[in-house]
Amino acid sequence: MRTAVLARAIFALFVLPASALGQGETVALPEVNVIASSPLGGYVDRDKVPGTVQTLTAPDFTRTESPNITDTLFQRIPGVSVSDPSGNGAAQVLSYRGFAASPVQGTPQGIAVYMSGIRLNEAFGDTVNWDLIPTIAIDRADLWTNNPVFGLNALGGAINLKMKNGFTYRGSEAEVQGGSFGTFTGAAQTGFQFGDDAVYFAAQGLHQGGWRFKSSADYARLFADIGRTTDRGEFHLIGAGATSSLGVAAATPIQLLDLDQKTIAEISALTGWNQTLVKVRAFRARRKLQKLFQELQSKEKS
Repeated sequence: MRTAVLARAIFALFVLPASALGQGETVALPEVNVIASSPLGGYVDRDKVPGTVQTLTAPDFTRTESPNITDTLFQRIPGVSVSDPSGNGAAQVLSYRGFAASPVQGTPQGIAVYMSGIRLNEAFGDTVNWDLIPTIAIDRADLWTNNPVFGLNALGGAINLKMKNGFTYRGSEAEVQGGSFGTFTGAAQTGFQFGDDAVYFAAQGLHQGGWRFKSSADYARLFADIGRTTDRGEFHLIGAGATSSLGVAAATPIQLLDLDQKTIAEISALTGWNQTLVKVRAFRARRKLQKLFQELQSKEKS
C-alpha cells in the first residue's frame, strides 16, 4: 500500500503545472553587462591592462626602409632580437625575452602573431611566415607581454598588427628602391572613402640576386580591405595573398666562404648530388688530402 501511495504522489508531482509548484511571485533579475578587455581591437586604456605594451606606428616602418617586419621590430623595440638560421633576412627568427616566433619547423614557439585579429601562426607547428606580411599596409603594431587571452603559445607575448583601411588612410603612394647584389623593391598603396564605404589596396614586392651562389630571393604581397561603417558598428572584408621564393636557404660555414662561397646545399644544387653524397665525397677528399700532406712531410724530413 505504501508503494502505491508513493507512486501516485510522484506521478502527481510531474503532472502539476509549474505555476502550482512555485511559491510566491517570480523575481526578475536586473540585466548584467560583462565587458572584458579585448586586445584585438577593443579600445581599452593601456594603463588598465596588466602588462607591458609597446607600440609602433606606420612612420616607424617607413623610417626603417626595410620590407621585412622583423627588421623594424628589432630596431625599434627594446628586448627584441633576431637571428638568421635560414640565411635570408625575410625568414628571420624573432626572440622576445627568450621566447621565439620563427618560420623554422621544430622551434619552440612562444609568441602569437595576429593581423587585423586573424591569427598568423600556422596550424602545424605554430610557425610564423614573416615574409608574407606586407609592411607597407601596417598601420600599427603592438607588442604585448604574456597574456592568456591571445591563445596557445603566447607565453612570451603577442604581436598584434592593425592594418590600414580606407577610413584610416586616404590617398595614393608608390615607391621604388634599388641596391647592390641585384636588389630591387617596389611598393604601392591607395585608399579612398566615399560616404559610409571605404576601400584600401596595397602591393609590395622584392627581387634580390643575393651575394652568395644561388641565394636569390623573390616575394610578392597583396592586401585589400573593403569597409563599411553604420550606426551599429564598422564592418570590414579583408583579403591577403603572398608568394615567396627564398632560393637556397641555409647557413654558410666560413671555411667554405674562403674557398668559393658555396654551401653544401648549393653544391648539391649545382652538381645534382644529394647532400649526403656531397658530405661523403668531401670527407674522402679531406682524408686523401691529409694522406698526401703526410707523405710530403715525411719526404721532406728524409
